[in-house]
Amino acid sequence: MSESNAAPVSKRPLDTPFRQQRLPAWQPILTPQMVAVLFLTLAIPFIGLGSVVLQESDAVVEYVKQYDGSGVSSELESCKIDNAGLCNITFDIKDDMEAPVYLYYQLTNFYQNHRRYAKSYLADQLLGTVYQSGSTALAYFDPLSKKGSLILNPS
Repeated sequence: MSESNAAPVSKRPLDTPFRQQRLPAWQPILTPQMVAVLFLTLAIPFIGLGSVVLQESDAVVEYVKQYDGSGVSSELESCKIDNAGLCNITFDIKDDMEAPVYLYYQLTNFYQNHRRYAKSYLADQLLGTVYQSGSTALAYFDPLSKKGSLILNPS
């Protein structure tokens, strides 16, 4: 058989409404009643979700104690960074808390994208590794390892 007898293969898609994108589109008619029903249908689940989120937010127990800077009570005076002392901070918890209980630490005027923080970041330290004064890792903590003659990091 010769190739000349075969019909030429066309690269054109079939002439159907789907392939030629001629299907009729759904065009809803938005009447005020239809819009009100739509809004109510969407509002009811979100009101329920919002009330659950609000209830959980109100159940959060928060205690705050400032231990450095101005306005510190006399019992926490030894916690100031200038005194370089170790200190214990005691919270008197009056509310019942269910497990798990999370502790958050707040820093003010200190940003994680700050150059000094970025240079002194070490993931192993955040995981609990304690470095001694003679450790070679101290060079990695520059410039936040000392404040004058006081070694801040590691403690």
